[in-house]
Amino acid sequence: MNFLILGLPRSRTAWLANFLTYDGLFCYHEAINGCLNMDEYAEKVKGKGDSNTALALFDFEHMFPDAKIIVVDSSIDAAVTFGFEQGHDIREAMTIEKQRLDSIEIGRAHV
Repeated sequence: MNFLILGLPRSRTAWLANFLTYDGLFCYHEAINGCLNMDEYAEKVKGKGDSNTALALFDFEHMFPDAKIIVVDSSIDAAVTFGFEQGHDIREAMTIEKQRLDSIEIGRAHV
């Protein structure tokens, strides 16, 4: 994997995937979808990028030690509101994911 964009749901990760797909470079949005395991995911994104809202909950640093990481910093409000609109209370899950995103090694890009 060349690079990984991580963020909460509703933080424009799909837009970023489209923006960063150009000039022979491809960036997936949620490339893990459809993969049966992390090895399949790693093969799928080899030489590409992924903009993802769930991968922060996995040990991606171990799997992709050389990947450039960008963390989209946002509040949980938009994600929680979207969850409520879909009939789900996801505040606790988004709080956990936000803490994980905030803990990603200093030196990685936070935008």
